[in-house]
Amino acid sequence: MWGAVPGGYRNTINDNVVLILMIETLEGLKNADAIARVPGVTAIFAASGDLGNFTGFRQGTPDYERAINIVHDAAIKAGVRLCGPLAWRDRPDFTCFQAGSELAAIARGAAAELGPLGNTQARPDVGPFAAP
Repeated sequence: MWGAVPGGYRNTINDNVVLILMIETLEGLKNADAIARVPGVTAIFAASGDLGNFTGFRQGTPDYERAINIVHDAAIKAGVRLCGPLAWRDRPDFTCFQAGSELAAIARGAAAELGPLGNTQARPDVGPFAAP
């Protein structure tokens, strides 16, 4: 697998490392500009759920959106990529995303593959799996 890497794996690995730092606390927001400017940082990630959890700002509120804007502005000023959850793929300047879990991806693939056959299992009338 690694033998076909152009230039050789050991000779080029350091050129291909991606460093993405997450901002998820008030302290992180306070230091967002400095975090984004750390040498070698590829991107900063606006950790949507954690940021809401650690700051107490509910997603969608003005305070929460201001927090996201702090991360956004730090990334833009530092010239690094801005990452967030896949649901934010239409937000301006977000260019990398965290998708769902591997299990969720497998489930979506299976559902697409099965199409209308996905939910054709009979439903029991009696027993522990019967509908109430």
